[in-house]
Amino acid sequence: LPILVPVWHALKLTGWLVVAAVAAAVVPGVGWVAFPLVAATLNARGLVWDALDGVASVAEVKQALSSLQLELALLAGAMLLWAAVPVVGWLTAPLVLTAGVCHLAMRQVLRQRGCPVPV
Repeated sequence: LPILVPVWHALKLTGWLVVAAVAAAVVPGVGWVAFPLVAATLNARGLVWDALDGVASVAEVKQALSSLQLELALLAGAMLLWAAVPVVGWLTAPLVLTAGVCHLAMRQVLRQRGCPVPV
């Protein structure tokens, strides 16, 4: 059932978030940095499914996710730094994160299909 694929991935992401929260609680010094980064990265990975809904097949989305891991982690880290800016960062970080994820996901799907990718 293709409709259950995003639900299954959401459950897996939630499980990883719980594991990250427990690890952050066990190692307090690392937890202050690691947990927000993991949470932001999982948020970015979850947005890929919404960005490619109706545009790419499940196999293409999975392949895009596997090849975008580093880019999504870097984008999430940049958004954490941007969200530290009072008011402006707080208001625009979700918008910039969503736009960045959509851009990266669509660019990766175009690459996978062999289409020319605009810069």
